[in-house]
Amino acid sequence: MQERTYKTDKELGDELELSILDKVISPLYPKAFLTEVKCPEYDIWIPELSSGVEVKYDLGARKTDNLFIEFEHNNKPSGIEVTDSDLWLHFDGTWLFFFTPNKMNQMIRYETPYITSNRHDRNSNVLTKGYLIDKEICEQYAYRLIPYEL
Repeated sequence: MQERTYKTDKELGDELELSILDKVISPLYPKAFLTEVKCPEYDIWIPELSSGVEVKYDLGARKTDNLFIEFEHNNKPSGIEVTDSDLWLHFDGTWLFFFTPNKMNQMIRYETPYITSNRHDRNSNVLTKGYLIDKEICEQYAYRLIPYEL
């Protein structure tokens, strides 16, 4: 198995974003597009709705049975703390969870998730912090859940 690095994780994330755009978003909103520049608030923009979509590929979810919801990267707010999207799509390698950020914040507030601070980029030693939330709890807060393949 290939060692995970920032580069390999980014490539998988980019592949997922393109797949989501092609299979999920564009059939409904043909003007939608991937953001070209680094945009921490969302990954896909839907002009028809003036709305953004955040896409996350959670490689550890199948091992831990938890979703990892990032809130800090390199000592700066990130993920759920900075999103300006109306839709958050979270892929665990098998299932695609559809959330609104408001529902995610409710889940974080009411379900007392475990906070982890031990995720490092192996190449840069940058710390990423996030909430670990049991996937069964996430299913209760997601408004849609579908099997998904890249």
